[in-house]
Amino acid sequence: MRNIFLLLALLLALTVGRWRASAQPGAAPATPARPAPAAPVVNQSLSPAAGPTLGTASGPSTPAGQPGRASGSAADPAAQSRLPPAGPSGLVPAVGPVPGQPNVVLVLLDGVRQQEWTGKALDDFGNPVRTSEVLPNLMRLRKSGLFFPHFQISNPAGVSLPAYADIFAGRRQERILTNSPPAADLRSHYPTLFQTVKKNLGLGFDGVALITSWSPLCAIAQAPPLMPQDDFYRSCGVHGTNAGPVVSFKPELYEGSRADTDTFLEILQEVPKRTPRLLVVHLGDADEEAHMHSRVQHRAGVDYGIFHYHNALRQDDYLVGRIWAFLQSHPFYRNNTYLLVTTDHGRDSIPEPDQWANHGRCVAEHTRTRPCSGCSGIFALALGPGLPARTVKAAYKHTDLAPTIAKILGVTMPEGSGRLMREITDTLPEPHLHARR
Repeated sequence: MRNIFLLLALLLALTVGRWRASAQPGAAPATPARPAPAAPVVNQSLSPAAGPTLGTASGPSTPAGQPGRASGSAADPAAQSRLPPAGPSGLVPAVGPVPGQPNVVLVLLDGVRQQEWTGKALDDFGNPVRTSEVLPNLMRLRKSGLFFPHFQISNPAGVSLPAYADIFAGRRQERILTNSPPAADLRSHYPTLFQTVKKNLGLGFDGVALITSWSPLCAIAQAPPLMPQDDFYRSCGVHGTNAGPVVSFKPELYEGSRADTDTFLEILQEVPKRTPRLLVVHLGDADEEAHMHSRVQHRAGVDYGIFHYHNALRQDDYLVGRIWAFLQSHPFYRNNTYLLVTTDHGRDSIPEPDQWANHGRCVAEHTRTRPCSGCSGIFALALGPGLPARTVKAAYKHTDLAPTIAKILGVTMPEGSGRLMREITDTLPEPHLHARR
C-alpha cells in the first residue's frame, strides 16, 4: 500500500511541474523541425521573364507569346529553333547586352509609293485607303521615333540596285546605274558599311549580317577582294547563304527573289543565335506585286489590280512590327538597339494614272534628267535609345544612312560622302563602349 501512495505522489508532482512551466510568460510552444529545402529544379527552356522571341507567333502590335512548354516540347523542332544554342552542359547560355554597346537594324522596304504613306491611296474601286489600313505598324512606330518625310533617293535612275549600292557605301556609286550592270560592276566600288563596321569593331563572321529577298544585294554588299577572314553572314534571295543552304517554304514567285515570308523565317532562325551588331533586312514583295500589275497589263491586257500591292505592303508592315517586338524583347537587343526603316524608291507619278506600277520610267520618258517626285520622294523612320518622337523638317538622302549608322556604332566611313543625320547622331548617349567579340 505504501508503494502505491509513493507512485501517486510522483505522478502528481510531474503534472504540477508541467502546468507551471506552461504558465510562465514568454514561453513558446514546441514546433516540429522544418525539413531542409529541396534543391532547385533547373528548367532548360527559356524563362518566361525573358520575354518573346522571334519564333513566337504573335501580332506586331502586341507582345509575342512567351516561350516555354506552351511553345512546344524539347523534342519539337520548332521549339528548338527558338532557343539559343546549348552550351557544353546542355543548358541554354545567358544572352545579354554589353552596357553601352549599341546595335543597329536597318529594314529596307522595296518600292513604297508616296500615296500609301501620305494617306492619299485609292483601292481598285476608287475608295480611299487610309495609311493606318496599309501600314499600321509604321504609323504606330512613327509616334515613338523620328520621322523623315523629306527623304530622297541619291541615284539618278530611280531603280533599285543603284539605290541599295548608294545605301551600302554611303556615297553615289557612279558605275551602277541600272538593275543589270555589267558583270564587272556588279559589286561595290567602295568599302561598304558592313566591311567598315566589321573591321573597325573587330567583329567575327556573325557580327554583321545581310538577309534579303533579292539576290543581287549580296554582290554589292562588299568591295572586293573579300578575304575569308573579312567575310560576314550574307543571305540573299534564292541562292542560299555563304554559311550554307537555306530552306524555302514558298515557291519562287519572282525571278531572282524569294518570298518575304521566307526571308523573315530565316531571320527567326538565324538572328537569335548569331546576334549581329549590324543587321540589314530587305523585303521586296510589294515592288514585285506592283511590277506584276504592269506585266499582266502588257501580256493579258487586263488589270491585275492595286489590291495585291496593298496586301504586300500590309504583310511587310506586319513583319516590321514583328522585328521591332523581337528587338524589344530579346535580352541582347533590348534598350540598346536602333531601328531604321526606309524604301529604295517611290513609284512614278506622271502622267498616266496607271504609272504607279512603275518606277524610273518617268526619267526616260518624261523628266529626262531626274526621277519625278513620286519616284524620288521617299521616307525614313528611326527609333532607339534617346531618340525623341517628332517629324523632321530637314531633307536627307540615301547616302546619309551609312555614315549615320556608322556613327551610332562608333566608327566612321572615310570614303563615304553622305552627311550625318544630326537629329539622330546628336542625341546619342556618350560615351559608347564597344565590346569586341
